[in-house]
Amino acid sequence: MALAGFWRKVHLEPWQRTLYTVVASQIAVLIGFGIATPFLPFFIQELGVTNFKDVAFWTGFINSVPPLAQAAAAPVWGMLADRYGRKPMLIRSLLGGGAMFLVIAFFARTVPQLAIMRTVQMMLAGSQTAATILIAAAVPSEQRGFGLGLVQMAAFIGQSVGPMIGGGIGAAFGYRTAFLVSGILILVTCLLVVLLVQEEFHAPSRKERKANSFKASFGVALSQPVLLSMITLLLFNNFSNSITRPMLPLFVQTITPTVAAASAATGLIVGANAVANAGSAVILGKLGDRLGRRKVLIGCVLTASLLHFPQMFVTHPMQLLVLRFLVGLAAGGLMPVANAIIADQAPEGQQGAIFGLSASLNAFGRALGPMLGTVIATGWSLGGVFVATGAMLGVVAILVILTTRRVQGALRRAEVPSHTNGADSQ
Repeated sequence: MALAGFWRKVHLEPWQRTLYTVVASQIAVLIGFGIATPFLPFFIQELGVTNFKDVAFWTGFINSVPPLAQAAAAPVWGMLADRYGRKPMLIRSLLGGGAMFLVIAFFARTVPQLAIMRTVQMMLAGSQTAATILIAAAVPSEQRGFGLGLVQMAAFIGQSVGPMIGGGIGAAFGYRTAFLVSGILILVTCLLVVLLVQEEFHAPSRKERKANSFKASFGVALSQPVLLSMITLLLFNNFSNSITRPMLPLFVQTITPTVAAASAATGLIVGANAVANAGSAVILGKLGDRLGRRKVLIGCVLTASLLHFPQMFVTHPMQLLVLRFLVGLAAGGLMPVANAIIADQAPEGQQGAIFGLSASLNAFGRALGPMLGTVIATGWSLGGVFVATGAMLGVVAILVILTTRRVQGALRRAEVPSHTNGADSQ
């Protein structure tokens, strides 16, 4: 409570306090998830599954089925955010995600149990979407791009630090300890959000709730070309990335001498990719304001596509780290630019539902990707997932070029800068 009182004495507008608290919470939460989740293939082996094809199967399964559960739950959480407030949904996501990490740490004894626990966790979690919805509603429209960019940067920072810590914890103390640390960190963060985040929320009337139903929001997303193109872009971006991500630790294991060395190297590689994403998100966001968001989106996706193909042929972890770092630099501006456009274009009272729809489709893409990655890894080679991801991103680039050509005017209107620069006014 003393911390909350001190924070309120700091001379900031309420929306600024909320923004900075949410940004800090997202850094902590993504560190928590990054400590444990990249190393699930190694935890699967710790639980007794050692055959390569079995490990690859369960890795794909655990990275596919839980996102499907999240895809089913996300629209519901988004609609509830519009009806009952965004802060309660953020608290729900932190409480559910943190508690389930503790459950995994103490009670997971078999891989099927781990799969069930991860599925429940993914249904309850989703703090990135909850934070995005909260900031999109709390921050003034002229500061929205700045606020959402900070939230995305926070996610990248958390994702970069978490795997570096998790790799060391897993190698030194085992992966149950990594899950335990993750759960404690997220639950402490949840308490800080309860104490520090402020939200001015006015519950909609029954008539407004009916008008802003999920069905109505789905119709809006389908009828507006800008919204539809950005939601589709994020869907395919998540799908293509999730082809590679779950199999990355196993690929690293093929070019390192021991599992411990693979764990440490995976942490550094995943962290380097996230650091690059965090650094480039702000830079590419500003570049988009100057050159046009369409140009930045196309440049990001094309560059990331081309950088994936040579990853199949690396023979040393450092080579892979450099390429993954460059991919992170290229792709950093994709999500914040697309989310800012969605926030600008979504009607008032339907932002939560539309972001929920986008999150649902993103989770669906993350579920399909590991399935395809498993098929490629077991039927062709682990390195083949990089080729598949590069090809998929190439398709995404073509999609962006074709779908945004007709809406360039709307994209320009979305990027008209405010006379007050968000970063400079803080």
